[in-house]
Amino acid sequence: RMAMAPVEGTARDSARVRGSLTPREKEVLGLAAKCMKTSLIARRMSVSTQTVRTHFKNIYPKLGVKTRTEAVIFAMQNGLH
Repeated sequence: RMAMAPVEGTARDSARVRGSLTPREKEVLGLAAKCMKTSLIARRMSVSTQTVRTHFKNIYPKLGVKTRTEAVIFAMQNGLH
């Protein structure tokens, strides 16, 4: 299990981020928060693994993170999963 490190931000920041993510990005993030691997996320969403990776690439700057783990932690702490 991963540690839940605190992520700085306000409720307003969380709402802004939630609104900036596309429905598919939210879906990818939610599945990742369930500890699903990229290949399983791709199968569940009926897309390629490259599409899932692209969604993550687009998610990172919106959340202000650099890794999938940071994105999942942010999502869990801010109710985005």
